[in-house]
Amino acid sequence: MKQFLSLLVFGAILTGCGSPITTATAPSQEDRLTAIADVPQYALGKPIAQGNLTLYPVILTKHNSIPHEDYISLAEAKKLGVVEISEMPGQEEVNRLMVKNMGPKPLLLLAGEMLLGGKQDRIVGKDTVVPAGEEMAVPVYCVEHDRWTGSSSKFEYSDSMAPAEVRLKASVGGQQEVWDEVASYNASLKVSERQSSVRAGFQNKEVQDRIASDLTPIQEKLEAEKQVVGVVYAVNGEIENLELFGSEPLFRASQNALLKSFLADASSKVERKPKVLDIKDVTDFIRRALDGQRSQTRIAGKISNWNYRSDGIKGAETTLADSPVNGTDRSGFVHGSYASEKH
Repeated sequence: MKQFLSLLVFGAILTGCGSPITTATAPSQEDRLTAIADVPQYALGKPIAQGNLTLYPVILTKHNSIPHEDYISLAEAKKLGVVEISEMPGQEEVNRLMVKNMGPKPLLLLAGEMLLGGKQDRIVGKDTVVPAGEEMAVPVYCVEHDRWTGSSSKFEYSDSMAPAEVRLKASVGGQQEVWDEVASYNASLKVSERQSSVRAGFQNKEVQDRIASDLTPIQEKLEAEKQVVGVVYAVNGEIENLELFGSEPLFRASQNALLKSFLADASSKVERKPKVLDIKDVTDFIRRALDGQRSQTRIAGKISNWNYRSDGIKGAETTLADSPVNGTDRSGFVHGSYASEKH
């Protein structure tokens, strides 16, 4: 009898007193996405918050069919040893460097990537593609105001980009504006005026501690999302900018450098209790960013650079040559940076 009662109790536990057993399942990524009105190509993933920094992953949906070339990033090229960056041979210039691509794929350089060494530190001035097996002069901006000496003409790349607002000046401004933004960034971190390089601010202990503590958690959350092609970046509840790429491989190749840039920028801003950022504000920002006016500024080989302006947004885009993007037509799109004009 005791054995019989035990079996009855055990059976009741298994069946929930006669109810069928159910297993909870996690919602699929598609169920977790936030749609963007009139923009079926993209959706928003779950926000990633770390301190005063919040990122909103931009997800490529099944509605999209953006063509893209198989580029190699600067970080990948340096790791494989297939890129050389040096001062212009025999005619050193502040605003041009020679880049040699010895790899089998075209090399995509993004505006704001930090090139350290040579006569003075530089950042890439405009998104540029260096064809496989070729070398070409690449536009750059000085981010080290005083030095013009060096034991080597070569440059190194440390998988880092300049802080977000310095990168923006490189994309849409000029040399003086880049210098001014470097000075402003360093001043916000109380870096000595004698240290006029963006490297001084970027290597500030407060910035490096922030990167060391927050980079990995953000990376892990981003890696959990599929088909990520960009992020909306906000500090203290205020949208700063949108970084968008033509494919997930392009975004992933530049992800770490971008995240360091965002963290470096967020470190320079006083952390305060953020206002609540409505997800509709984020989707509206993306919609407006895709619907502005473009003006072509440069054609270099297979790609074109465009300045961009919309309602309260400015920035720069890179497309396959003579392929301007219009609204939701993203054919030929490679990369775009779109910043709030409030900043």
